[in-house]
Amino acid sequence: MIVRSESHQGVVRLRFDCGEALDAENAEVVKEDALALIDGSANVVLDLSGIDLVDSRGLGVLVGLHKAVREVGRRANFTGVHPEVRRVMELIRLDEIFEVYPDLGAARRALDR
Repeated sequence: MIVRSESHQGVVRLRFDCGEALDAENAEVVKEDALALIDGSANVVLDLSGIDLVDSRGLGVLVGLHKAVREVGRRANFTGVHPEVRRVMELIRLDEIFEVYPDLGAARRALDR
């Protein structure tokens, strides 16, 4: 699993390239790598376009990252959410907590407001 970071106009984009799944096999490494990139200096867009499947451990990672960003006084938006991942989020009502946008530009613009 690789977590890539890119900064653009005061927003950090974290992109997850994990070979399709964020699951028990890679969740701990992903969480550690991503948390190391959240320093409170910028809002964050979590780009999930590299993830097609997620299990309960993977969802725990997403919740933990969302919480970590908020704890340092910043906001986190999601983009690139695969339909299967979105379906799982909706089943456990994470879609009511996470701000999910259709594309990177929309997610960044929402953070500017």
